[in-house]
Amino acid sequence: MSKYHVGDRVVVRDDLNTHTSYNMEWRGAIPDGAYLGGLVAVTQMLELAGRTVEIAEINDENHWATGTYKICFDSLEPDGDFAWTDEMFSGLAEDQYAEYELPHLSDLLEGME
Repeated sequence: MSKYHVGDRVVVRDDLNTHTSYNMEWRGAIPDGAYLGGLVAVTQMLELAGRTVEIAEINDENHWATGTYKICFDSLEPDGDFAWTDEMFSGLAEDQYAEYELPHLSDLLEGME
């Protein structure tokens, strides 16, 4: 089973590069025909480093990299040319910002008086 699901908003890792092999982090049963090797990012993928994207599809058994992801960015259609793996993301977008405490509105207004 894949780590991420269709509709998940994930953050592309800041340090994504073309010289590292990125793997999938399978959970439980690995689907038949799943791609088990590592993939490298291509130059075009680096443009999304640090950005939040959406998992649009999980590549099925008819794709050369079964189990990897297709993504959407800024409501663009899924880019079928690139296969993304778990290790290309730093995590779910909501988890990335959970550690930051937002100021309360009353605190903000107090400073304006």
